[in-house]
Amino acid sequence: MPLEVGKRYRVAGRIVDIVDSRAAGKKKAAITSDGNRINFGQAGEVVQPGTPAGDNYCARSAGIQSGRDLSANDLSRADWHCNGTSSREEGPSPLGED
Repeated sequence: MPLEVGKRYRVAGRIVDIVDSRAAGKKKAAITSDGNRINFGQAGEVVQPGTPAGDNYCARSAGIQSGRDLSANDLSRADWHCNGTSSREEGPSPLGED
């Protein structure tokens, strides 16, 4: 299941709250602990982790370099449950849920 709006996750070592995006063309936004908003995900598209479409996305996005800070690519790869160049069915669990 993709990252759910209204839940808190740990992505790339940072804790983020997932909310609906207010930016045009973006589906979700992550609010970091220091208050930064990072918009990610294409509006109108369905995220399908653990499928061939997910594997294709993970392979394409694996080559994008990530800096020291959390990026939209890091969040999208977590949304697609990317592990290297492949997509898994099981992804990050919301914090506070076992």
